[in-house]
Amino acid sequence: LIKAIVKDKKTKKTFFFRYHCDGEQPSWEIPEVGEITTGKWTYKGRTEHQVQCHCQEIPENGADIAHLNYLHLVAANEGSDITKIRLDIQNRRVKHYWNGSWEPQPAPQQHVGIMHLEEAITFGNWKIPFTAAKLDAIQIGPGIVHMMFDFGSLGKGIVLQHVTPEKPLLQKCRFVMYSTLPKILANIFMTCEAYQYERDVYVWNNKRFTRQPMLVKHDGPIMKFRRWYNQFYTENSPKLNWDGTVTDEIKSVLDW
Repeated sequence: LIKAIVKDKKTKKTFFFRYHCDGEQPSWEIPEVGEITTGKWTYKGRTEHQVQCHCQEIPENGADIAHLNYLHLVAANEGSDITKIRLDIQNRRVKHYWNGSWEPQPAPQQHVGIMHLEEAITFGNWKIPFTAAKLDAIQIGPGIVHMMFDFGSLGKGIVLQHVTPEKPLLQKCRFVMYSTLPKILANIFMTCEAYQYERDVYVWNNKRFTRQPMLVKHDGPIMKFRRWYNQFYTENSPKLNWDGTVTDEIKSVLDW
């Protein structure tokens, strides 16, 4: 897991500090984003949230394709508070269209999973011009995502997502954007992204677990994701019990 992320203000480089509960050396590397290194894509902004959930919950969102056309159907103009949004109303004039897939990658990239996503805002059955985008969310290990997006003639770029565990059920999640989009469009993009993401945060913060959860066909690749993610655990990974206790007593904050 990535235990800390430090950004050097002078060089504008990001340093990752890794921790493994068994003390093993890294078996894979975080790929460099050439367009950031060369300056082709420039910094456009960031968001940061604290989320009360297990660290696996956040990346699993990428494999939960079915929830997109429910929780994120309503456009960002209606805000992020899902207690005030009528999610049950599917027949809306203005809404998001989502279509995607998620697949794990074969060796030697078995630590990578990729979500391909098409998105647009529609008015009735008409896609509003310049709102359509294609996105490839590349999950690298348990806590890093490189979201490559393409808005056609408006610009391209990337949103870097970093999830850092702070406690057993407390995660710090950052989104950092680099792109060729004009600053005003980048600000709109990041604001809309934050509103949509905060809907997920509400669900994570209030989620309850059952011993035998029901999975149906339309849950899509969730089980495939969970089998893939299991590679990042070992026998020595601290485990959370049903009563909230931990099987292995932690020795320091680094054990998370």
